Amino acid sequence: MGYIMSYDSLELKQVLDGLSELFDAVLHGEKVNENSKKLDELEEELKRRIDGLHTLITNIGTLADEYVVGTADPEGRGFVESVQRFVSAAAQQEEGRLKQKFNDEKRLVEAMTNSEAEMTRIGIESFLMHNPLKIIEEHVLLSMVEDSYLVKGRYKCTGGIEYEYVLDSKANSILSRPLTPASLGLKIRLPIKIGKSWMKQSSAPQMVKIDKFMLKEADVTRKSLFYVLTNPEDKDEVRVVYTKNERTSLVAVGFRDLSGLVDVSGDPALSKHLDAEAFKDLSEMILNTLLQLTNHKLKLTKLVVDDTNVLEKHLYFEFLLRVLSILPVKAETIYNLAVRAGLKYEVKNLLDKIHGFGEKASSLLELFNIYASRSEAN
Repeated sequence: MGYIMSYDSLELKQVLDGLSELFDAVLHGEKVNENSKKLDELEEELKRRIDGLHTLITNIGTLADEYVVGTADPEGRGFVESVQRFVSAAAQQEEGRLKQKFNDEKRLVEAMTNSEAEMTRIGIESFLMHNPLKIIEEHVLLSMVEDSYLVKGRYKCTGGIEYEYVLDSKANSILSRPLTPASLGLKIRLPIKIGKSWMKQSSAPQMVKIDKFMLKEADVTRKSLFYVLTNPEDKDEVRVVYTKNERTSLVAVGFRDLSGLVDVSGDPALSKHLDAEAFKDLSEMILNTLLQLTNHKLKLTKLVVDDTNVLEKHLYFEFLLRVLSILPVKAETIYNLAVRAGLKYEVKNLLDKIHGFGEKASSLLELFNIYASRSEAN
């Protein structure tokens, strides 16, 4: 059973289940595009009907004028004006009726489109929750919004695919209120300048307590962290870069106030007074807290293929094709592997989903190396 070299039966079933979920989502996406076309057609039809109405008004006015001219009766001008007033009033009423009718139809189609788009987003969201694509770069981004935290996970994958989720900051109680060193049980003082000590007639560092500085923003990867702590009273900021590998870790600290930015770590006179270990402890706590949230995804907010926004442009089928092109096993072998693995239900389900794509089904059948004879799926 050579297919086990690529996938065992369980792994193959998981791939097929994931594809089934993605196919369902993209089928909803196809309806979004169909409804978008309907909206365009409604716009064109309304314009055509109103243009026709305006042409009718013009023609009636012309006929009335011709009638008066033909009778050579100057007093007939009053008749023409009466006709024009009547036709104008009737035309305004008819134009209003047409616009109302088409607006009602548009609202119905728009509601259906929004519903299908949401179903598509939720389906793709569910598919991506399982991390089926190879992630080559992952960031967790935190920002303070009033007294709460907005946390997003941003993922870059092979094949030019990038996506973004809102993460559930409430999944960790540490983030239920503004995070400070004090809330993590740390007391940290930061040297920000060197001055003369009046008592000792020698140089001494000016220290700032940052225990109550609040975490304002952060950008986290598995091995690095950048974050900003801000003083709620005067907006002074501490800016920290933390990096680590299997052997060691490094921390760089800066301080910003109204007078500018002080590179504490880069100034030998200040760095010798810097409690680097305290900042490493603080950084490690923040890094681990935010990375834990990657398992608590709430909502897919962005999906990009080659810098093009899939959700905004409704390029769902194109996204499906890109996913199929970067699967660990080639799409063209999945069907035959599943048949040989005895996954009859999954194979039939795959075929049913493919046929749901109508005119596009043939290209998918070809992609999966499925031809006219499909008795193996029965």
